[in-house]
Amino acid sequence: MRPDRRPHRRPSGLAGGQVRPLPVLRLRPPHLRRLTDALENQTLSLFSTNWFKLNANGQPGYETTMVHELTHQWFGDSVTPDNWQQAWLNEGPAVYYAGLYGEERGWSVFEDKMKTTYEKLDAVRAADGPPGLPKTLGGTNIYDGGALVLYALGLRIGQRKFDKVMREWVKRFKDSTYTSEEFIAHTVDVTGDPSLDPFLRDWLFGALNPPMPGHPDWKAAA
Repeated sequence: MRPDRRPHRRPSGLAGGQVRPLPVLRLRPPHLRRLTDALENQTLSLFSTNWFKLNANGQPGYETTMVHELTHQWFGDSVTPDNWQQAWLNEGPAVYYAGLYGEERGWSVFEDKMKTTYEKLDAVRAADGPPGLPKTLGGTNIYDGGALVLYALGLRIGQRKFDKVMREWVKRFKDSTYTSEEFIAHTVDVTGDPSLDPFLRDWLFGALNPPMPGHPDWKAAA
């Protein structure tokens, strides 16, 4: 399918507004009968027809899935993991920006999603590994867990600095591969804050969740 070159509106807060312009101006998502899921591919996102339905609240919730897959045009397709141990920085941003979009549309509260993830993630770390050291590919640890790492980083350094970290990341590593170590070094370099090295290591590689900045009341589920 060829991209539609007409200009389009970018919602504020969507990845295109906080990271950089879309690599292709607009995509006409192909509806594939045999495909049962949504999938990112370079320059082309694929969506099964079963995604394009209103949810139980009458909302086009599939839009958040579209944002998720389009975010991968930067995180995963343009900037690619050196190996699958780094997959949290593919899926984490996709979950993060899709969550922000859902909140902008009034469908969900992103903080609530992150709190629920925090409560469950200690058990996930024990079973499947922490976000930066997954035992297998495709688990909650690299999806919602990866988003939680970014959420914690944003609370620690503030949204403006966080947005700069993410924008500069996709510029610096465009059309190349990365490791978690490089993301940690990049974050320290952009912010000038060396304390973010141990902070990110605890979140990425630790056996338990560190305290959530600004939310000392958040605890792991019993």
